Amino acid sequence: MVMFLLLPFAHFAKLRRPILIACVLLYFWWETFLRQLAKYVIVGGIATLLYWTIYGALLVLTTVWYIYASCAAVVIVFLLKFVVQKKWVFENAGRAHALVLAQAILLAGKYTIFSGMNTALLYSFVEFGGLGKMSGAIVATLCLGLFSFFASRWVFKT
Repeated sequence: MVMFLLLPFAHFAKLRRPILIACVLLYFWWETFLRQLAKYVIVGGIATLLYWTIYGALLVLTTVWYIYASCAAVVIVFLLKFVVQKKWVFENAGRAHALVLAQAILLAGKYTIFSGMNTALLYSFVEFGGLGKMSGAIVATLCLGLFSFFASRWVFKT
């Protein structure tokens, strides 16, 4: 009786080994992906707090226009994130001058694009969305976070 119930599943016996191999490979890929994502979130959280601190300090302590304050904060945070993401998040140990320079250029390009998008979102949220300057910066940053992870992951794979 049990064999009769298992007959429809007999063809799965042929697929057992490839499925097992695929599951093992997926597990290791997923584990690496999740580890990188967790590290990226930690570094991104710290960098974002640093960005908001610099941005807020420039708004409160100076008469700098909020768009300039945002750009200045982004440049400072870029330098920190490049080093930490390369060494810790994506564990990219390549030290060849040409490789580091290429990665820095690619990451700078990514940051330029994402900073432009962040600034455009910030401007839109403040001027048209009715949000405050700080809350606009927070919402703009959160909107771009996941896209930024995949772009950074691509940069450090090269």
